Amino acid sequence: MLTRPMLLTAVALLTAARIACVAAVPAPVDIPPTPDGVESPRSSGLPDIRGQVAPGAPMISAISEVTFPGETLVITGHGLAGARLRVWAEGMVFTIDPLRSAGNRLQGVVPEQVDGRPVPRSTMLVWPERDGKAGAPIRVNGATAWWAWPCRFRLGRDEDLRVFGKNLTLEGVEPVVALIGPNGAAVPLDVQDSNPYHIRTQAPADLVPGEYRLRVHNGTGDVYGWSDAVAVSVVRPEPVLDTVYKVADYLPRGFRPARLDAAPHIQKAIDTASANGGGTVLLPKGVLNLHGPLTIPAGPPITVKGVGMGGWEKEKHRWLDGDGTILVLPANAFRRGLYNAGRMIDVKADGSRIEDASLVVYAAVPQPHVDSPFKVVHLLGKDQTIERCRIYTCQPGEQCIWCEHSGPANLRILDCELYPADGGAVHIVSPGFVPKTDRGESTDFVQIQGCTVYGMFRGGRGTGADAFIAHGGNQLIIENNVVTSLDRAHAWQISRTVLMYSNLQHNSYLANNRSIDVGVHPSAPGVDRNVSEQYLFHVRDKPRGGVLTIASSSGDTLRVDATSLRPGDRARDTRGQTLPVGDDLLGGWLALITRGKGVGQWRKVRSASEDGTLRLARPWRVVPEAGGLVTVQPFFHHHVVYRNYVNTAESDPALFAPNHKSTGVYFFHTSVDNIVAENRLENVASGITFGQGFDTPTAWNLTRDNVMRYIRGNSGGTSDEPMFYCDHLRETYRVDVTPRMWYSIANICRGNRGTGADVIGSIGWKVYRRERPYETPNPEQGQLMPVIENNHFTDARRGFIVTPPANWALFRGNTFEPTERDVATIEELDRERVQETLIFDQYQRAR
Repeated sequence: MLTRPMLLTAVALLTAARIACVAAVPAPVDIPPTPDGVESPRSSGLPDIRGQVAPGAPMISAISEVTFPGETLVITGHGLAGARLRVWAEGMVFTIDPLRSAGNRLQGVVPEQVDGRPVPRSTMLVWPERDGKAGAPIRVNGATAWWAWPCRFRLGRDEDLRVFGKNLTLEGVEPVVALIGPNGAAVPLDVQDSNPYHIRTQAPADLVPGEYRLRVHNGTGDVYGWSDAVAVSVVRPEPVLDTVYKVADYLPRGFRPARLDAAPHIQKAIDTASANGGGTVLLPKGVLNLHGPLTIPAGPPITVKGVGMGGWEKEKHRWLDGDGTILVLPANAFRRGLYNAGRMIDVKADGSRIEDASLVVYAAVPQPHVDSPFKVVHLLGKDQTIERCRIYTCQPGEQCIWCEHSGPANLRILDCELYPADGGAVHIVSPGFVPKTDRGESTDFVQIQGCTVYGMFRGGRGTGADAFIAHGGNQLIIENNVVTSLDRAHAWQISRTVLMYSNLQHNSYLANNRSIDVGVHPSAPGVDRNVSEQYLFHVRDKPRGGVLTIASSSGDTLRVDATSLRPGDRARDTRGQTLPVGDDLLGGWLALITRGKGVGQWRKVRSASEDGTLRLARPWRVVPEAGGLVTVQPFFHHHVVYRNYVNTAESDPALFAPNHKSTGVYFFHTSVDNIVAENRLENVASGITFGQGFDTPTAWNLTRDNVMRYIRGNSGGTSDEPMFYCDHLRETYRVDVTPRMWYSIANICRGNRGTGADVIGSIGWKVYRRERPYETPNPEQGQLMPVIENNHFTDARRGFIVTPPANWALFRGNTFEPTERDVATIEELDRERVQETLIFDQYQRAR
């Protein structure tokens, strides 16, 4: 263990200089240019950018891209031993002498002041210098756009354009969003709402159909502050005709829809509307029994609209007399032979809507049934909406809403009230419910907003008793929803809030949701104790891929030895293939360098050929060399979990179930560049956890500014003991076949607060035993450069536990307060095999 006294300054030696005195800096290689026709927000001066990188200059391959004054820059690269850092920040230029450096890594702290001047929270350019030679600058805190919503902006219907990413806004600075049209002209947009990970803008009224691009500037960085472009299509949708088809006009005289089958008459109204160019099918007030499914056929858009959801008595599972439209699949419908289908409503016509009604399934669907699983609403087209609907199911296997479309769907589920029994409130799946493998299209671009989910899981394992489940789906917005158990203490429960079930998934914004009285409870018989991770990123079927040997690389290509799968790969298919072949892999497939020159870099894979050549989305900053290792497979990436609230026992502390796991946020493995920020987690058994394996690494994930309280109970397979933060290696193989490589890279836990836990946190093996057949320490192996800084964790039985294969762990600026004064705040197990833990600043107890 290396320690530094508290009186050392945060950055060691700092040298400030005016712009005029700064040596020439090589041109940046991967910072997006300024869009034509848009004025960049100005800073007080730019660095002197000219020239090329000199041979032998140190190089940065990757960096912690969200790092503010008083925080640690984590850097990978080449030739970094003995290098120092130069930084430009809004006209200031200064030097950072690193805390430590080696050939392929460096850690250094951004100062809070230089020469008495505060360093701004801003976009920065950082470059390494050694022996008079400077490497190419890399950007930190620059606006980074990942995706835009909607993928199809519908003229006359949509109003907002939204961008998701990181560093989109910075405190005290106004962002700029530019919309670039088909002719290349750019116009600024009015910003309506923003946070660091999301911007909402008002679209111009004079848009015309075409392909557009959005770019963001967070107000700092001058010409170096622009994001890459994200695409959005502007379309003129097929109009929904004003014609109204009243279902009441299609009912026979004296018809009693509460007792007889109304489905044929409703279907006739829908078919008539479809044959005449679309329109609105108006459902009457009252109860409408269905003895058969309804279908909105492919064709013109149709709105099926009731007069309202009506009242509902939750405790008695029945509607109240009064206004409302209630479609009912009656009890015993299957047993009496009245119903023989796997859905209540199929929606096939693009642009269709279902509004203002209740859809109630009282029938017990036989298992297995006709079209497993049963779907109350089955969305099969694009640009479809369900709004202000109540959907009720009564038993396992019945899904409230099933989203199934090939590619960009643009679906919206808004302000609904959902009662899932055990099948999930909303499922987002690949077409045919076949798990997405190499490139199979999933149901992308789905928004779930303003909904309330009342869980009604009654018994059984409960592994699917979740609110929002994505077996394949990207560009997902799940925001401003409430998830709760109908009566958790009496076996009316919900398990998880969000389950992402394929590591091909990327780009989601999970924000401002409230999960109250969630998690399975022993009142439900036969329940699995090891479920109820509230935000779980797991894997159902891992596509093939693995740890491969690099054969050669240049620019934006990488050729691998496709026969070199390393031990631990579980995905070789029956044909012996190790990589998918073909184009259009710009999705979940990434290439992450885990050993050798260029280690720490990752790139999206666009395509792969039979000889093992991968075409990448961006060129390398540091070109990898033959003989290195690269992990090529799908990764969870660009997920934002932001400002959510989780409390398993909010209404009554007695609801807490100590023997049944309920955790906060859990990335099971294969996660890169995800953000978990400003969430509040209470009465869970694990706070925030990142797992990895030898062939399923993690890298560059940021956990910051979360609040956690009362972390206790059964942590199950998530972490060894209840703790605030966990970054652990889950899997082990024999020492003679395990590759020497980086299993995780620069996961950062920063600025979090917590009170009440068994353990503050851990880095290392999931379950550590000294007799584990782990290798002799190697500087190029293990969990590299995890950073734990500026956290405040109190009232824990034990401190922070560090075990092999932790390597270059950094602790600084934390306040840890175990409950007992004789307990070590940082506890290294098997210290001789933990590599170079650096404790920078002494830890102070709050007491």
